Parts: sequence; C-alpha cells; structure tokens
Amino acid sequence: MALRAAALALHACLLAALHPSDPNVCSYWERESPRITVGGGLERGVQATRPPVPTGRIAYRTAYRQAVRTDYRRRYHCCLGYYESRDACVPRCTHECVHGRCVAPDRCQCEPGWRGICSTPCPPGRFGPDCRGECRCHNGGSCDPVSGQCQCAPGFTGEQCREQCPAGKYGQDCRESCDCANGGRCYHVDGACLCEAGFLGGRCEERRCLEGLYGLRCENRCLCHPQHSQSCAAGWRGPRCRQPCLNGTFGSGCSQQCSCAHAAGCDPVTGTCHCLPGWTERDVPVRPGQDRAPLRAW
Repeated sequence: MALRAAALALHACLLAALHPSDPNVCSYWERESPRITVGGGLERGVQATRPPVPTGRIAYRTAYRQAVRTDYRRRYHCCLGYYESRDACVPRCTHECVHGRCVAPDRCQCEPGWRGICSTPCPPGRFGPDCRGECRCHNGGSCDPVSGQCQCAPGFTGEQCREQCPAGKYGQDCRESCDCANGGRCYHVDGACLCEAGFLGGRCEERRCLEGLYGLRCENRCLCHPQHSQSCAAGWRGPRCRQPCLNGTFGSGCSQQCSCAHAAGCDPVTGTCHCLPGWTERDVPVRPGQDRAPLRAW
C-alpha cells in the first residue's frame, strides 16, 4: 500500500508540472473519495406528561444529521498521441524518424533527401525535402538527393550535364587528357582514340595504308607530288605540296622567314641569301637569335 501511494503521489506531482497553456495538454475532472459530515444541534420540542397537566413545558434534545460530500479536482495530462518529456507534451511516432524528427503523432519531418519515415532515400530523379524536387540532369547525370546539384556521367560537364568534354579532355569531370596521334580524336567518355582514315592502333600511331594510298579502306590514291610529299619537303607548300615557297620564306612547309639584307630573297630550301650585286653574305647582317647561313660569295 505504501508503494502504491508513493507511485500515485509521484504521478500527481508529474501531472502538476504540465502547463495548461500547452496546446498538447488535455485535462479532465477527477472525483475524489466522498466525505461524510456529521452535524449536531439542539432541536426544540414539546414533551408530553402523564397524566396531562393543564400547562405544557418546552424541552430540547440533541439531533444529528449526516451528509455525503463529493469533491472534484482538475487534472492535466498529455493529449492522445503525445507523451510527457521535461514538463512538456511531445508527439509520439510509432516508428523512429531515422533521418528527421517527429513533429506530430506518427508524422515525421524528414531531412532533405529522405522520405516516408525518414529511412528511405529519394528515388532517382528526385531530391530535397520529402523528395519534392525534380532533377534536371541530362546525358545520364544524377543529382544530389539533398541539394539537387548534378553529378555528370563521364564525358559530360556543365550545370545540367548538357556539354561534352572540351577537345583533348575526357572522363569523369573531364579531368583526363587525351593521347592520340596522327590527328586522331579522343572519345570524350573513355578516352579511346578515333583514328583518321588510314591509321590504326590504340593511339592511332600505326599506318594502315601502303605508301601512296589513303582512305577508310585505303582505296584512294594520294595526290601529293611524289618528290615533295611527307608533310611537304623543304621549299614546298600547299595541301598537295605542289606550290613552291613564296619569296622571303623557306624550309619545310615554307614556315621560316628569310633574314637577309641587300638581297633578293633566299633559297627556299636552305634559307641562303640571294645577295644583290656588290654584296656578299659576309656583309649581310643577321638578326639577333638567327643563325647565319653558310658564307658564300655570289
């Protein structure tokens, strides 16, 4: 009995700690044990005599009256779906909100990227709180379930993964550099070389066609001048290496400039100056940084 009384006293103390202004606190009227009250007083009456006498007399006696009184008191408790925690009523969720918090009875508020009872991640293509956001990533890109930022597939870049890697780059986030020879183009996804017609090999480093032939199946015959081919010999230029260097230029593909004074140009192959009458190469100044051509009198 003493233990039960102590438990009831503790429960009453806890209930008293709740605040009636809390919207999650409910109340009820509790009936207390009835009390019996006894009241006494003098009651006036007439006492008869035997034998009767001409005059009567007044007599008093003590009378008792019982009354049953029932009292009620207001009690406070947490409303249905709530439980008491630190003098407040907080919602109760049957299942734990793993990545979120319980905001109402059996209702979780999830962190971005989670749904349901906050234990299931967003499905592909969705992100944000309750997975309400719709991803807008292209070319196989996926979006971050929290922020929605696109994570591009290898070979693509840009805010929404719409652009391919720039020329010479490939792979995840376009971090890798291509390594293809003979004009081969690098596949932007895995870096594989796409060889030009007439070449093969992992880096397009091998010639597929015999000398003088070109094309996908080596079915075409080269139109280059046979004496000036192989990337244009010194002194020749043009797409078919049939045009001589312009005056003032020399070398392979005519890519070098003559450095002559008092001369009528230079040799298109060696760069030797063609001096004007009265001048020799010994008298021709050379620009700083340029090698002097072989000395020769004309």
